Amino acid sequence: MLWPSWLPGRSQWRCHRPQPRGRDRPTGPVLDGYRNLDITALGHGQSWTSGRIQTTSSDFGAPAGGEMAVTASIRQPDPAVGLGYWPAFWMLGPGNWPGTGEIDILEDVNALNMQSGTFHCGNLTQGNPDGTLGPCHEFTGISSGLLTCPGFQTGFHTYTVIADRTDPAAEEIRWYIDGRQFFQVNEDQVDQATLTTAVHHGYSIIFDLAIGGGFPDGVCQCTAPSDQTTSGGTMTVRYVSVYDRVPGTTG
Repeated sequence: MLWPSWLPGRSQWRCHRPQPRGRDRPTGPVLDGYRNLDITALGHGQSWTSGRIQTTSSDFGAPAGGEMAVTASIRQPDPAVGLGYWPAFWMLGPGNWPGTGEIDILEDVNALNMQSGTFHCGNLTQGNPDGTLGPCHEFTGISSGLLTCPGFQTGFHTYTVIADRTDPAAEEIRWYIDGRQFFQVNEDQVDQATLTTAVHHGYSIIFDLAIGGGFPDGVCQCTAPSDQTTSGGTMTVRYVSVYDRVPGTTG
């Protein structure tokens, strides 16, 4: 794979190839004739099967003083009626959630041609005036919210997150679509201890296509899926790569 041309200082980035742990259902993720990863939702009414695939390694993390970029080329499902569809590309930290972190790189619901990026961290014990929990406002997390992305269900697009630890006093996480930044979480939005616990370690990488759940239900203000939801919508992943850059390294 070629280095993404938009990655700054790309000659200093190293590439790591994630290996999948495997699918969790016989009807789950499969390789198509083009060696793309397909996750297809099949069902009707309230009875559905789909799939989730996770890397065998949970060592993908930003090095101290450096950066990590995780990027994938994905075509979102494009069902005729997508109520309840919930494709996701995300990273999960080890240990207790949300303290050890979750980075949602791509989430869309109900086939709305939308995209959101979210960072989950902190605790579930500290109440906030708005009813959320902890410094990261769970269970919502620190999120871009759903952003309109016309045409994103009909073609491949590149979804990327960069965890940046180059400045210990100003660490940040940045989200990109097709190389254009759309969201950022800065260290000063949470306390340093919270960010350290959530980011200073490795993550595993997950692709999944869920049907129904709290996110699609919350957006539609209904119970999804419906009897009209179309079976056979497919999330297709062309590739996923992880890059890291350590101070003083060269390509």
